[in-house]
Amino acid sequence: MSLGHQLIKEQLFFRKELRERAYWFIKLRWIVITGGFLGSWTIFFFDPKLPIFPLTIVILATLLYNIIFFFIWLRLKPFEFYKVRPIAIFAHTQITFDLIAFFFIIYFTGGIYSPILIFAIFHIILAGILLSPVSCFIYAAIVLLASGGMIVLQKTALFPLQPILFQNTLSPYNLEFPGIVFLFLTIAAFIMISAFLITSIKSSLRTKGRELLKISRDLNRSPS
Repeated sequence: MSLGHQLIKEQLFFRKELRERAYWFIKLRWIVITGGFLGSWTIFFFDPKLPIFPLTIVILATLLYNIIFFFIWLRLKPFEFYKVRPIAIFAHTQITFDLIAFFFIIYFTGGIYSPILIFAIFHIILAGILLSPVSCFIYAAIVLLASGGMIVLQKTALFPLQPILFQNTLSPYNLEFPGIVFLFLTIAAFIMISAFLITSIKSSLRTKGRELLKISRDLNRSPS
């Protein structure tokens, strides 16, 4: 198989991007951990109703697994850049752990009404860019299932209601039909439309990448 065909098949540009971003996740997480710790304690100073100790435990747990991820990355770093599977598994693992920590934070800052819930789109976008379209939609579905499950658990009082971060006194915590259904459907539409758009853009870029590689190969074969 020619080098040109191998480049097209493997899409090495995107594989290299995945490798770089797998480490970028770790570096970004240091910033998020620091900002989350300082921000949560600052908010607690002005609003003592914030459940600061559970939030601090989640942040410290995130710090712990990020340290572990850093050492795992050091072990993966010597792998040749075309060995995609270990890096892809590592990226999936990071996103999974982040979503678990993220939804604990969502719960302790107001559940479905938490203003932080909007940041769920961050991992959907990253999954759409770096992983397969199927993975992107799976993570989008996981976010929606977790959000819906949290509504049910709080509605049935299995999970106690938590104070909403930056709660407006004019907008009480309402888990009643039909308001909560409308809110969930709005979030679901936002998440799924975002997943569709990002995967469509990625597919278009990959198609253009194949075309450019084919043109480059043809130019290299043409007589000077």
